[in-house]
Amino acid sequence: MATRRFGLLVIALLTAVGCRSSIGVKTVPRDQFDYAEAMRDAAKEQMLLNLVGLRYAEAPMFLKVTSVISNYTFEGGVAAAAPGYEQQSVVSAPLQISGKYSDRPTITYLPLSGAEFTRSVLTPIPPQSIMSLIQAGWRVDTLFRLTVRAINGVGHGGVGGTSGGDEQYYELVSLLGQIQEAGGLSFRVEKQGEKDVAILRIGVEENQQQRQLQVRVREILGLDPTVGEYRLVFGRQASAPDEIAMLTRSILEMLADLAQWVDVPPEYVASGRVMTRSSTTMMEKYGFEPMIAVHSSTERPHDAFVAVRYEDVWYWIDHDDFSSKKTLGFMQLMFSLAESSGGGQKEPVVTVQAGG
Repeated sequence: MATRRFGLLVIALLTAVGCRSSIGVKTVPRDQFDYAEAMRDAAKEQMLLNLVGLRYAEAPMFLKVTSVISNYTFEGGVAAAAPGYEQQSVVSAPLQISGKYSDRPTITYLPLSGAEFTRSVLTPIPPQSIMSLIQAGWRVDTLFRLTVRAINGVGHGGVGGTSGGDEQYYELVSLLGQIQEAGGLSFRVEKQGEKDVAILRIGVEENQQQRQLQVRVREILGLDPTVGEYRLVFGRQASAPDEIAMLTRSILEMLADLAQWVDVPPEYVASGRVMTRSSTTMMEKYGFEPMIAVHSSTERPHDAFVAVRYEDVWYWIDHDDFSSKKTLGFMQLMFSLAESSGGGQKEPVVTVQAGG
């Protein structure tokens, strides 16, 4: 009788604990950060892998996570028996406890294709988006070298924009960087009739040196020297002296440009598997360095910010190379910006189902 009462008491206690516990609540801190970290690392690796693939003239492929469903299940059972005193020596233990735990995540991937691929990868970044980033504190000489192909007809001479091209373009970018440091660049969007017009202001003539810089910028771009504010439009050539035309790049163009800085085995260049890099003479003349450095080795790196394997060769960005890490992060930002420009759901949905 006492054994039976003990078994019933154990069952009652386990039932009470099970009712008060919640698997779902306890998994939120772990799942939130673990899935965020996993998707962040996957995005970095995918971006680097596309850079490496473009170095070998492969078309980019983007696979995005659209939903994550993680299903937790915890099952437990308790069995109790109270045999007679004379049978206790020949039967099994009066109390039996069993349990089962399972974690079944379901992740949905969707490749970018069709209209979505065109919008996200092949459509040029709007000039207003680039100027908004500059207004937010990004350096104009960094952004323009990567995102702008030409300004009022002054631009890069080839596909690899950060390495070759028009000398005036690098002079212009360098001058704009100096003017920005002095607070001489500002941007706003104002309503003119039924249209939103982007306005770029080149001003703040604090000293003679700044005035000389601004005069030279207007000379290169063919701007009206008596005007301080200019309308910003998309295109290669301006249609008026109070207008600045920016021919911007797409994500694919930016990636193709950065891909030339992927280090490859020398024999691959000699055999024609990959192209040689463009000349860096003009870039170096104005103090510009490559925006990204991707190393290669047959051995997997031990301390890399991000590393991928391609054709039995490891490619990575060094953890101590802040400039390269920043450039890779900027490309992820640009990719997100291009995706969001088309509207609709873009962020992955994470659903955790926890049952007990």
